[in-house]
Amino acid sequence: MQVLSSAVLTVALALLTSGCTGSGPSGSASEGSATGRSTSARTAVETAAPHLGDCRALSASAVDEPDDDSPPVPCRGPHTSETFAVGTFAGRLAEVSVDDERLSSKVLGRCERGFRRYVGADASLALRTVLTWAWFRPSPETWQAGARWYRCDLIASGPDGLLELRGTTRDVLLGRPADRWLLCAVGERVSHATRVPCDQPHSWRAVTTVVLGDAATAWPGARRVEVRTRDFCSDSVGGWLGYPVDYTYGYTWLGPAEWQAGSRRSVCWARTNG
Repeated sequence: MQVLSSAVLTVALALLTSGCTGSGPSGSASEGSATGRSTSARTAVETAAPHLGDCRALSASAVDEPDDDSPPVPCRGPHTSETFAVGTFAGRLAEVSVDDERLSSKVLGRCERGFRRYVGADASLALRTVLTWAWFRPSPETWQAGARWYRCDLIASGPDGLLELRGTTRDVLLGRPADRWLLCAVGERVSHATRVPCDQPHSWRAVTTVVLGDAATAWPGARRVEVRTRDFCSDSVGGWLGYPVDYTYGYTWLGPAEWQAGSRRSVCWARTNG
């Protein structure tokens, strides 16, 4: 048995606080189909909320922005995002500025839960898929004009940008998910490996996760998190592989920023010959 640990887990939860994106240890999305964002150039500011089920051809740069006004495209054709949840800021939140951190605090959990329901994943599988999510709020102009909506969009992250989707991804993780939706990596060490869908050649597969606490648990410190992750992954990956005499496993663990964002799971990786 060999061990290859990684640097602190850069889960997509790290992006929850920058770029408004969500779960999965695949890290940040990169590049996709370009779209325009020109709310301020319009003669009339549109404040209507987006529609559930809309698809869009978002670029990776658009995902890094807090707001988006790109037009929907037919879901049966190529697209890079699907709107799976829409909500409204009400009460005191309707009175704050558009960049108030309390808006993010309200949305993150709702998008995460909605994402899991939409694709059919539990908390563990949600960290082991190339599917993740981004959320958007109104632009400063539309917020000033009275818009108070938010939307949660599903996206898929690949090694070179956002993956192209066709049709719907609703329930694609139910049962035994196809490898195209599962998270693997290419590289000698997990920490420097390129994240890819498991239907592509790979050397690592994300196979299990370890729960390190509940919502009320205080940050236990990096060393304790790493040790607990390592010990669990040693047994867990061995079991996943059928307890061979010799095997290699890796693990990615949480830092304080991810913990603060609400994540309580580290990811275990098995060395494979995929």
